[in-house]
Amino acid sequence: MRAEAEVLAFEHCIAEWLNANPISSPAERCAWCGKAETPSATVLPFGAGEHHAWVHAECWPAWHQLRWAEATAALRTDASITIPLDAAGRPDLQALVEPAGRRHAASIVEGYDPNPFTRPPHQGGYQHITAEEWAAWGRAKAEWQERRRAGLARA
Repeated sequence: MRAEAEVLAFEHCIAEWLNANPISSPAERCAWCGKAETPSATVLPFGAGEHHAWVHAECWPAWHQLRWAEATAALRTDASITIPLDAAGRPDLQALVEPAGRRHAASIVEGYDPNPFTRPPHQGGYQHITAEEWAAWGRAKAEWQERRRAGLARA
């Protein structure tokens, strides 16, 4: 059950990484094979918002597998993110939320309001936590749970 939950959580992180690191390509060419669209080989958009990669339906499986591998590699190797711990040694999500909100406020050239009661809703940090930060937090949380369970097992 736990292994299944970890797989699902990691897959969610991969989806978030893919959304945060989109690829755009010209609408008339396949991002995978580079060939132009033809009446018998239509290129379809994959992505959200302004960022689309245009890919032939038959090229999509290989293209998607490569993108998935890129995301997996990025999430597994990003050790540059340090998750703060609270006084009890647990990963501190709030310590991740506030810097994300501050980053967002700075990115839109706006002063950050540190008071959660007067802070504008768009400065809330959860939606601004990156996929890499979520993955690092998930790893830190899993490590903490393992340490906690090992301590309980010894008692």
